[in-house]
Amino acid sequence: MLNTRPEAVAAQAAYLSWGYRRVGSAVPWEGAAHHDVMILDLASSSDPVR
Repeated sequence: MLNTRPEAVAAQAAYLSWGYRRVGSAVPWEGAAHHDVMILDLASSSDPVR
């Protein structure tokens, strides 16, 4: 899981290309800017979990 700023277009493009998907939004602490919340589902990875 990670938080990223919506205006960080290049960063979000990289995360999406690595398999992350946006699942929501959050304000991670009082006074913080809005962030998009993204997750990477490791269970669906092609690498076996050991």
